[in-house]
Amino acid sequence: MKYPGSLNRPKNSEEFVFHATDKKGHHTTLPRLAIPPEMDQIMNEIMARPRFCYRTKADIVRDALYHRLSWLCDNSDLGLGDMLRRVKAIDEVLAEEEARVDYERQMEKLGAVVAAISDSPERQSEIVSSVADEVRQMPEGYWRNRYLTHLKNRYPHLLKPWSMKDRKEE
Repeated sequence: MKYPGSLNRPKNSEEFVFHATDKKGHHTTLPRLAIPPEMDQIMNEIMARPRFCYRTKADIVRDALYHRLSWLCDNSDLGLGDMLRRVKAIDEVLAEEEARVDYERQMEKLGAVVAAISDSPERQSEIVSSVADEVRQMPEGYWRNRYLTHLKNRYPHLLKPWSMKDRKEE
């Protein structure tokens, strides 16, 4: 087994390392994995070199598994591509539905908190404005826009005025 010398240094560690959990903290554990000693030696060498961003052997295995599964998905003539594409498509549909449910849950929770402290408009304003500030930190996209639109439509009287620079962005 030869050392893979053709790998380029990634721009950042996020391009190389796949986390052990998804965005919600879910994970699964594979049974103990037996590998030839040569593979273990190569992984030790890779981890010892600062040019690679791997912190553990598990990082290397996750990265290798991701790339092999991607290759299998791209090579549908092997008979696995359609199945793997379907799994990925279903995961995307379910992730979008989870995002919708999370959105509704967060907005219901905010509404309940604002209603519970109706005797303190200053505190209501602080809470709604804090939530809006957090939402503005989200990456650009559908859900950021949806949260901001909801906050502006539902709580315009509670949002603290923002700077012109921020106003131009929205």
